[in-house]
Amino acid sequence: MKKLLSIGFVLVFSAFMFSCGGGSSDNPGDVAKDFLTALSNQDYDKAKDFGTEETGQILDMIKGMASMIPAEEVEADKADIKTLKMGEVEIDGDKAVVHYGTDKKTGEKLDMVKVDGKWKVAMKKEM
Repeated sequence: MKKLLSIGFVLVFSAFMFSCGGGSSDNPGDVAKDFLTALSNQDYDKAKDFGTEETGQILDMIKGMASMIPAEEVEADKADIKTLKMGEVEIDGDKAVVHYGTDKKTGEKLDMVKVDGKWKVAMKKEM
């Protein structure tokens, strides 16, 4: 449980680093931006629109933990959002990996899958 909580916090902090959006479900990079934008705005319900069913379940857990994040950490992460750098998008059939980072955090990635012809963020519960 402690590892799941840690993963949730890492995901929330990573998500706060992103602010641009306006993509399409035809491009995994655009979907990733939209997903991360929704998370950075703490709009977990909107973020669910860009994720798989399992991602939605994880977002529900993150939403429940979000109130435990100190306000100063949230503000620091929101300031870092402005330095978003989208990187390479690796597509392999119905799977993709979107790389991204900011000035403070590099080497991040989101796994994506195609569901009913649309790209979705595919977060996994890891214990």
